[in-house]
Amino acid sequence: MRYPNLDVQFAVAQNSQTFEQLKMQVLEALVNTKEEKIIEKLAKSANTPVSILEKIALSERYQDKFEIKLRRILARKPNQDNRESIADCYMDEIHKIIIEHQASVDAEQWLTIIASYQWTTLIENYTYFGKLIKRFHEDKDFSEYLVKEWSDLLPTLTEQPLQKIISNVLEMSDTLSEVVKGDRSIAVALVGNPSTPVKLREELEERLTKPIEKLSSHDGDSDMRMALAYNSQIPKKRRLEYFQQLLTARQADNIACNPNTPPEIIAQIMTKGVGRQAVSRNPNAPISALIELAQDDNRLTRSQIAENPATPSDILIQLARQPIEENINGWLEIDKSVREAAFKNPNFPLLERYKILLETEEAQEIESANQLMACRPDSPYAATQIVQKGDQKAKLTAARNQTTPVQVLEQLAKDADENIKIAVIQNKNTPSNSLLELACNGSYNVQICLARSRHFISRDVFLELLQHSESQIRVEIAKNSNTPVDILTSLAQDNDRNVKVTALSNPNFPSTVLSQIMPQIQDEKEIEQILRGQSGTGKRNSHIPTDVLERLSQHPKDTIRYLVANYNIASATTLERLAVDKYELVRKNVAENPSTPANVLIEMARRDELVTNTGCYHSISNKIAMRKDAPPEALEFIARKPVSPVRAVVAANVNTPSSALEWLAENESDEGVLCIVVRHPNITLNVWNHLATNESPKVREAVATQAQCPSNILTALADDLTQEVRQKVGANPNTPLHILESFSLDENPAIRQATASNPNLPETLLAQLANDEKVEVRRAVALNPSTPIHTRETLRDLILQPTTRQTSFTLRGLSRIYNPSTDDLPTILTEYAQSENAFVRFITLLHPLTPQDILNQGAESASWLERYAVADNPATSTQIKQQLTEDSNRIVRATAIANS
Repeated sequence: MRYPNLDVQFAVAQNSQTFEQLKMQVLEALVNTKEEKIIEKLAKSANTPVSILEKIALSERYQDKFEIKLRRILARKPNQDNRESIADCYMDEIHKIIIEHQASVDAEQWLTIIASYQWTTLIENYTYFGKLIKRFHEDKDFSEYLVKEWSDLLPTLTEQPLQKIISNVLEMSDTLSEVVKGDRSIAVALVGNPSTPVKLREELEERLTKPIEKLSSHDGDSDMRMALAYNSQIPKKRRLEYFQQLLTARQADNIACNPNTPPEIIAQIMTKGVGRQAVSRNPNAPISALIELAQDDNRLTRSQIAENPATPSDILIQLARQPIEENINGWLEIDKSVREAAFKNPNFPLLERYKILLETEEAQEIESANQLMACRPDSPYAATQIVQKGDQKAKLTAARNQTTPVQVLEQLAKDADENIKIAVIQNKNTPSNSLLELACNGSYNVQICLARSRHFISRDVFLELLQHSESQIRVEIAKNSNTPVDILTSLAQDNDRNVKVTALSNPNFPSTVLSQIMPQIQDEKEIEQILRGQSGTGKRNSHIPTDVLERLSQHPKDTIRYLVANYNIASATTLERLAVDKYELVRKNVAENPSTPANVLIEMARRDELVTNTGCYHSISNKIAMRKDAPPEALEFIARKPVSPVRAVVAANVNTPSSALEWLAENESDEGVLCIVVRHPNITLNVWNHLATNESPKVREAVATQAQCPSNILTALADDLTQEVRQKVGANPNTPLHILESFSLDENPAIRQATASNPNLPETLLAQLANDEKVEVRRAVALNPSTPIHTRETLRDLILQPTTRQTSFTLRGLSRIYNPSTDDLPTILTEYAQSENAFVRFITLLHPLTPQDILNQGAESASWLERYAVADNPATSTQIKQQLTEDSNRIVRATAIANS
């Protein structure tokens, strides 16, 4: 009784050697602790006396549990971390209001008021406090009544904070009622306990379960019905009824794996199919069920059968002997885990295990021999053995090998395995006669592979393939870049729209013929598809004549004009017309089009009205400002737009004229924009002066950081009131000597430390600072590349020795580490985009400052991850995102559509 650990006390109460009087004392004490986990153990134990079970049941009444939990929450002190539910969070909000108005919580009075809301009835009838909350917000009279009631309790609060408290009280009570209704583990334990009296069990069942007709839409009662179904004291007929109800409530998996489930229920589950896989984990499953599941197509099901201790040895042997082969893509058809699970099963015969392992080892040796011969195309004997006796893997290796003799490829082309035939087709050395034979007699998949082949295929093969009625074969031929022009021309007259449009979209389709055909096409969807190019390639049709684009630029449908504006082969006249199109997305495409004339861009920049930051990244002005060839005059107009992010892009453009930079230096209030201006190569002395006197310390600090900053500006900044600015002056290699001399004697050690790092510091000053009282200053001298060797040697102990830790693979993929003080970020990103490290390229393509031409290249990448990064980048042009909406990868398509 004195032992503090409740689990130990519980063990004492359960011990058959414990005196009855002591046992009852311990049980009474455990019930009184109100510790739910211990009480649940008592409620579940068949050894717990009936009197204790009855006492536990009394505390399971909803109203009692609700009051206990509500009392705990009301008694909580502010800012305590012992939160148990969202209800505690509502109480935290109440505490904030109470503290602010110097009031307090009287738990008993608050309980009395909340009790007046009839929460007992609400809970018992499955009604929510949400109805009271809704009434409080919608019924003015009810709201005034509650405010009056709570104002008597909290007289120092005005109406508005009172309404907040009432709302939180109702929300808290609503949440708490849900917690109480969901907290039924003790009641479930009582119902499932065979020692619980029948009357008590039936009372709990009636009170805590909903009508059967509502069970299908409300699965919250399944725990109660599950306990009843497995209670051995309930008649079997009634328990079977509970099992049927649970199956209706989608509990088949939980029932199927339970070792106490009756055989007739397991048989029913096996028949219906739902829960079949869970039966494979049941150690008491009928042998007939295990035999049936051992033949299941699902690998996980077979693995679980192999692990089941009830599985007979002959079934285990059967599972272990299932073949482990590789298909054409190298994935295992039958996972080794099934065999391994069977081997670990204690019922598996040891001798049979050794026998299977020996057979497997022999098969692997034969396979290795076949592979060795498949890699020796110079040996006629080896080639003959592969064709006659080789397994699939060896034949595939030979079929893919570019040095395999032609006569061997001819024999492999006649193999019965479809995958081997496909591998032969993909070998560029396969003779035309074999390809023609495959076109005549091959399966659908073989013919599709032929139609898609990127190797040279004779005209006869294409003509043979066209004899087949499947439209998809004709589509693939129409898409193939090796298809002869006359065949493409004939496919352009195909009755199937997809075939016709794909042929017209083929880059090899004659432009002259396309000019004649396009005016005859009236279907808008066909026109759009032709303009979009071949599906999945992400390429526009560069073979479309300019006269066709000119005519389509006047089409009434916005989408068609939008697509025309994407074409960099469009004439200047066409782009000039589209630059004033009524549809904004058309104009944006013109703004991004590399062929748009400078005068058109200037006029677009002049007309574009930007008044808000919302969507500015996709504005016409932003598109023009991001161009490397943006006309200076256009940038002049855009620099004066009242949108900071766009002006930031202008400030970073190397074509921005000095006049625009001067205007920004005088009028810009955004320090981020000004910090970008500081790094511009066209900055003038007048701009330097404006920036050096800016009220923002960050801007002045950015000025002092620039190596190209004039010495007179640095001299002026040497007297700046901000320490960080003076530090940057001290470290700047362009700072005059007299300033450095003064800084080396400055009373502020941070200034001396920055000065000690200056690479242009004379030896005399370095020697002086090498004896500085501050170790940070001396260490800066030691790290300064201009410090003489003899001086650095005296400071050697201050230099941190390099660790033996190797540079990460990602860092090794960087051409150089970005230095924000000296490097231009877009330039660095351009270098990173060329990295051999795929992860570096991926991160680069995600960065919003990556140049547009790099993003355009990324959109054509063979890696879907890189195309995904481009689609997700907010800086990617609308044209490219529209192109990626038709990407071959569904993730790329979805991302592009979501961000378009």
